[in-house]
Amino acid sequence: MAWKVEDALHQGPGVLGRERTADLLKEASLKDVVALLSADKKTGSAGELRMVLLTDVGRAEVRDVTADVWRALWPAWSRGVRP
Repeated sequence: MAWKVEDALHQGPGVLGRERTADLLKEASLKDVVALLSADKKTGSAGELRMVLLTDVGRAEVRDVTADVWRALWPAWSRGVRP
């Protein structure tokens, strides 16, 4: 399902795509990202992020993703690959 959602997003207007997103993330250090997220109202006290995860075209789930999980995903995100 994830590939179906990703393909649909690439066809829509204004979507950066993995490669462009990775280019932007490479310019930011994880330390800077953590500092910015700590000020975000969607970040919990333990560093968890409230993320909207697309599960299918037209379907999404809101989940709290713990800091250790999203930090582990950071290298893949900054390389533009699927975790």
